Amino acid sequence: NKHNEPNKLPDPEPEIVEPMSLPALSGIMYSPAMPRAVLNGMLVSEGEKVDGFSVQKILPTKVILLYQEKEFCALLSPSTFLSSIF
Repeated sequence: NKHNEPNKLPDPEPEIVEPMSLPALSGIMYSPAMPRAVLNGMLVSEGEKVDGFSVQKILPTKVILLYQEKEFCALLSPSTFLSSIF
């Protein structure tokens, strides 16, 4: 050690617990003014929380979620997407 300081251990990194699973996305009602999504059976808007996830952005085919400062993307399955159109 060049400066004759005692060896310092680095500060521990904050522990990030990975989510068990993303909330289930079963529908999106998209309009630019008021996008809404159905996550785990609940109708939500941007800024709301579902099972610890914060709804960041609702897009026509996916929802961007934030969990412990990490982004996750919940996608509509093609069959759900098609059934919601027709």
